Amino acid sequence: MAGPDDDHVPRAILGDGGEVIAVAHVSPDAGPEVFEHLRQVVEAARRLHAETDAPERQARYERGQARIRAIRERARRGGG
Repeated sequence: MAGPDDDHVPRAILGDGGEVIAVAHVSPDAGPEVFEHLRQVVEAARRLHAETDAPERQARYERGQARIRAIRERARRGGG
């Protein structure tokens, strides 16, 4: 991982359409193959997020948050 005293620089990772999809700190010597690999990693992360951002997941998350709020409210009232 890049530390504050190394020579890595922030560089844009571009998508297929030329849009900036991420920024990575890379060596100034990084070639096009490095950026292609980084683009693939970002695209894989996007696909994974899209798969896990389904309505069922959102509903499950909301139910969990409601349970947490109920627990906090009972604790606040002293009901443990």
